[in-house]
Amino acid sequence: MRVMLSVPSIDSSYGGPARSVTQLASELASCGAQVGLATSLPDSSSHSLVPPTPDVPVINLRTRPGDILMRRVSRAIDSHAARVGAAQIIHDNGIWSLFNAKVASYALRNGIPLICSPRGMLEPWALAHHGTRKRIAWLTYQRSILKQASAFHATSQEEACAIRALGFAQPILVAPIGVYAPPPRSQARESLADPRYRVMLFMSRIHEKKGLMPLLEAWNRVRPRGWQLKIAGYDDGLAPLLMSRMENLRLGDSVVYLGPVEGQRKEDLLTEAEVFVLPSFSENFGIVVPEALMRGCPVIATRGTPWEAVAKVGCGWWVAATSNELASAIELATSRTPAELSGMGAIGRSWVELEFSWPSIAARTLTFYEWLLGAGARPEGVV
Repeated sequence: MRVMLSVPSIDSSYGGPARSVTQLASELASCGAQVGLATSLPDSSSHSLVPPTPDVPVINLRTRPGDILMRRVSRAIDSHAARVGAAQIIHDNGIWSLFNAKVASYALRNGIPLICSPRGMLEPWALAHHGTRKRIAWLTYQRSILKQASAFHATSQEEACAIRALGFAQPILVAPIGVYAPPPRSQARESLADPRYRVMLFMSRIHEKKGLMPLLEAWNRVRPRGWQLKIAGYDDGLAPLLMSRMENLRLGDSVVYLGPVEGQRKEDLLTEAEVFVLPSFSENFGIVVPEALMRGCPVIATRGTPWEAVAKVGCGWWVAATSNELASAIELATSRTPAELSGMGAIGRSWVELEFSWPSIAARTLTFYEWLLGAGARPEGVV
């Protein structure tokens, strides 16, 4: 099976898809597939890239001034195909961008089955954000591309429903994003923590849709004694407004903005945190939730995310993305003892280990590819 996965960027600042698509490519290769990863590599070597394993070649589709339409994309993909054979499946991740449109157009022009993973970009909140631009793109090219796709991949049942609501009838594989077990802890939580504070952590892009403004309002309302809210992530344009609001609310040391974190610093923050919060208005998945749970950290998630199960399983809270409901959840979480929160985290870790294993998700995805090409019965998780 020859597969090409594509994603606009594997720079860490691109967020969850940079990591998850790269990881899926590596896991598919471990299952025996011949996988290429098409992306747009930056010119600067200073960028924090998420490299796949050595058996997954990276196909650079970066366009430059003077490139004409499909010329560079076609040449790069054709060059890869000449070395290893043409892809039997192209699995494109994301929509709206020129990168995704070019990859999809290549697949359609060459008669290669195209799977589209919208990655949350067809959710109602996402469609309304910059709505005029998206309506123009929808009418000029995006709807036509999606109508011609062979299938979709959704990372949650909620995302599959959003795809169906737009009238698309193709098969949809509902398969979550996988999570790896964290490296062994070199330090205990107590040795990392500031003795003055217990920590609640937000870690994601600093973007309007992440619900950071209602989170600040909620934190200001509760001001839990002895707790600190740490906010970490790459700025996507919101950081100046965020810091201004923190100053206006006079939150002082009770809220700190750390900027982007990677590697050991990220691991240390996840280890240090006693509660994780993702207050987004819209998420197709939210990989940081199972990452936090895998590290034994209970979660506050909002109804704009597909994480109702954290409340049902008993490893967190699932509330509306409003300052009132977030404040109630923060009050409940911060009133728990360390032992109570640790017990909730242990439940979450056991659940994530069972449901979000990368090898099983990759095997299901490969079975889906094979079924689309006419081999085998309809696999589990296809709607």
